[in-house]
Amino acid sequence: MKIVTWNVRGVCSPSKKFGMWKNVFEGQWDILCAIKHKDHAKSGSFIQHNGYHVCYAGVTGGLYSGVILIVKDTLQPVVVQSDIHGRYIVVEINYEGQRIWIVGIYAPNEVSQRIELWQRLNEVLSNGNPGFLLGDFNMCSEVGQSTSMHSLMDAPERAAWDLFAIEVLKYDAWLWINGTDSGYTFQSTQFRSTWSRLDRIYIMHDERFLPEVLIMQVYRGIASSDHFPVILECTHQGVDGFKALLGRQSLRFNSSFLEHERCRHAMGQLVGEFRRQVNIGGASSWDVCLSNIQRFA
Repeated sequence: MKIVTWNVRGVCSPSKKFGMWKNVFEGQWDILCAIKHKDHAKSGSFIQHNGYHVCYAGVTGGLYSGVILIVKDTLQPVVVQSDIHGRYIVVEINYEGQRIWIVGIYAPNEVSQRIELWQRLNEVLSNGNPGFLLGDFNMCSEVGQSTSMHSLMDAPERAAWDLFAIEVLKYDAWLWINGTDSGYTFQSTQFRSTWSRLDRIYIMHDERFLPEVLIMQVYRGIASSDHFPVILECTHQGVDGFKALLGRQSLRFNSSFLEHERCRHAMGQLVGEFRRQVNIGGASSWDVCLSNIQRFA
C-alpha cells in the first residue's frame, strides 16, 4: 500500500487536475491526501472516479477547501467525520483485514487556529483507533525540521501539540526515510533558501497493524507546487524485497549544500584519500574516480 500526502495548491484547472491524477495512476498510489485543492463547489462531496473514492472535507458550498482523501475502492473507504471548515477528514479503510483510520489534515497558518485544531483532533482521535495521520501541518515541531526559525511553533502551541502527540501519535514515519534525503518537503517560493518539513505522516496509537517493511521518500520530480509529495510504502517483501524495491526508487535530494566551500574542501580531501587507496594518479579526472568507485562498489 502506498500512502501519499501532497499540497497540490489547487486542482480546479483541467491541466492541474490531469497532473494530479496522472501521478496517482502512474505511481500506483493507494491513498492520496491532496491538500489545498481549492475546489469549493465539491466541499463535502463523496465521489467515485476510476477505481477510487474521492472524499472531500467540509460541507457543501463551504468557504474553505482544504483536504481531499483519494482512496482506492478495494480499501472499502467510509467517511467517519469531516470538519465543517474543511481542515480535516477521517476515513476508515480495510487494510489487510483490519479497520484503520486515515486522517488527512491541512493546518491553518494562524497559530491560534492551529492550537484549536490540535485540541479538536485530540478529542476526535483519542479513542485509540490505529492508522495514519498525514497532511500539511504548517509548522515544524523541531529545530532540525527547517532552515528558518519562522516555521517553529511557539510555547503555547508547543504545549497543545505535545499533549496531542502524547495522546495520539505513536511514531513519526520519517524514521523510515531513505538515507539520501535532505529532510525537507517544502521550499519557499519567496525565500529560496528556506526549506522546511511541513508535510508529514504519523502512525497513530498502535503500530501492530504495520507490515514488515516501511519505505518513505520525498519525490521532488514535480514542479507544479512548492511542496513535494511524501510517499510511505507499506510492504511485506522482507529484507531482500526491500533492497530490490529501494534500488528502483527515484531518489532526489536538495544538493545545494554541495556548493558550500567547506563541503567542497571536504570532498576534495575524500577524493584525494580515495585516489591514494586505489592507486589512482593525482592527475586523474573525477570521471576516472567515479568509474573506479563503480568498479569497487
